[in-house]
Amino acid sequence: MITSISVRNFGCFDDTDYVLNLKPETFIIGPNNVGKSTFFSAYALIVQRGSFYYPLTKFNNMQEASFGLKKDSQIRLAVAGEYARGVAESLLLMDVARNSSGIEARGHPDAQGAFGTQLATTWFLTSDRIFIPYSQSIPGGPQPVLDHRASNVIAFLLERWTSRDPNWPEAELWLRKIDPSMELLISPLRGTNASIETRRKYVKLIADVNVAFQGGGIQRALQIIAAIVFSPKGSVIMIEEPEMNLHKETQEILVDLFNKAVNEWEKQIIVTTHSWDMILPFISDIGKGSKRGADHVKADPSKFKLVAFSFQGGIIRIEDYDIRKEFDLIKKDFKLIWG
Repeated sequence: MITSISVRNFGCFDDTDYVLNLKPETFIIGPNNVGKSTFFSAYALIVQRGSFYYPLTKFNNMQEASFGLKKDSQIRLAVAGEYARGVAESLLLMDVARNSSGIEARGHPDAQGAFGTQLATTWFLTSDRIFIPYSQSIPGGPQPVLDHRASNVIAFLLERWTSRDPNWPEAELWLRKIDPSMELLISPLRGTNASIETRRKYVKLIADVNVAFQGGGIQRALQIIAAIVFSPKGSVIMIEEPEMNLHKETQEILVDLFNKAVNEWEKQIIVTTHSWDMILPFISDIGKGSKRGADHVKADPSKFKLVAFSFQGGIIRIEDYDIRKEFDLIKKDFKLIWG
């Protein structure tokens, strides 16, 4: 599990260590342009061993990544993790003046291999995910992960459809929770082109309908479901703004999926959101809100953390938010957080 990400002299952060402490299920809230996505970029730079060519970094070089800092500044990024055999930290130092970088791994020796594997297999879904095309020419080679825009989702699902992945019924189950008329999820290959289709019931008619012809919300939800259901046990999954294009009830269904992934599949979910409807289920499960019905998967209070970013007096603040407050007070706080 990743326990923290820290940044210094990176993006909008100055020469101070800014630390984002994490739990298995961490939701990050705050207004625009206060550095939430910068932590994802920092993590991506460490994963790619200092390469700015990875799209998630959003920077082209160290000068851009350090904004207007002095030439002798040093960018410091660190990710810490915790494993059964110990703890580990991966440290990335980039010297702006010499345009050089170095990766340093520290921690329990037995944890280094597991920690490196954990970093390399993190799943990212950014907010600029594409909509699913009608069909796609299938590239050669395996598709072990969804890319950050889910642009390979057809090839990714085809691989799991043809291999009869045992998790396929689980993906169908979560899609049916969103659209009960959906009976089957398939990914047929016709020649060298593949597509994603769902078998749907329209009164007395049952038809296979290409996902590209269905709503934008179901396409976005399918991408998230694919990443969470088909990622290996113990994976770290980082998602920017999962609520985009989604009805509030669909958002709650995805929260149930996040909770199940954390509670039963030992996965770590890290989410940034601007949606009140994404946070409400946690207020119900953990806080003093009206309790949800037995058909929902509840959050485990010991595994959940809500982190609030804010910009006060020219300083970025990162603080844990306690959702066990009175409901009216939480609503007032969130009005200030999001405006």
